[in-house]
Amino acid sequence: MPTTPTLCDIDVWASELRSGQLPRVCVKSGRRAFGTMLVQFENSTGDAVKALIPGAKVGRPGGPFVVRAQLPFSTFRSLLIILARTAFMVALAAWLFGLWNLYTSRPSVITVAIFLAGFGLMRLYRIGRGRLEPTGTVYCAPSGDFWVRMHGVHPNFVAAVEAWRSATVHGVEGPAAEPQRRLRAGEGDTPGLN
Repeated sequence: MPTTPTLCDIDVWASELRSGQLPRVCVKSGRRAFGTMLVQFENSTGDAVKALIPGAKVGRPGGPFVVRAQLPFSTFRSLLIILARTAFMVALAAWLFGLWNLYTSRPSVITVAIFLAGFGLMRLYRIGRGRLEPTGTVYCAPSGDFWVRMHGVHPNFVAAVEAWRSATVHGVEGPAAEPQRRLRAGEGDTPGLN
């Protein structure tokens, strides 16, 4: 019987995440990835909401601690994420409809049920999102560059990123060379691989 691999953490620069050039290994399943999807990492919901406002400064000096990433996913995992995100939007619409009806008219049992079902489905998505997409904590280096400690990624993805970084440092230039360039230049603390 196959065993489930232990999920890992990895530190990745925001420039690497935004580039969409990470190795084509699914972040969550470790299988071959056929495309990328946009995933957002934030330290709090407030950061995520404020990041939607152009020019907003969130929480701490330096701006919003929000990083949008193009991450590789397998076809099946992409389909699951799309279905979950669609279900969340439907739940949000149901919750808003129920809320609007609770305040503008006399509440009925159906309105209350729609309101509670929408709220419950949104909470279920929030809880289950970590199983579908990687989560992460955003940090700011002294140089002002952002990096993300991604949690719950497959060991095959971690190994592929390490190999990609090694190949980039030893010849091919690209976004993965940036952390090594900073190390050589002695620019502040830089994230390492876990």
